[in-house]
Amino acid sequence: MNKFWVVWRSDGWTPVVRHVTKQSALNEAKRLAEGNAGKEFFVLEAISLTTRPPPPVVTTELEDPESIPF
Repeated sequence: MNKFWVVWRSDGWTPVVRHVTKQSALNEAKRLAEGNAGKEFFVLEAISLTTRPPPPVVTTELEDPESIPF
């Protein structure tokens, strides 16, 4: 996966666009700030990815009930 940047507004606005270049994100932050006086827009860089793989699928053979000695 390649590095990307997002623009985040400090009052909780959720980023929705992954910018493939830093300059694109900077341009977007500037555009948004120009239309939203007094709001702060931060350019954030994704520096790592952390994930947990799904657990493995396990198949267990069951005993035949005819072979249980009771």
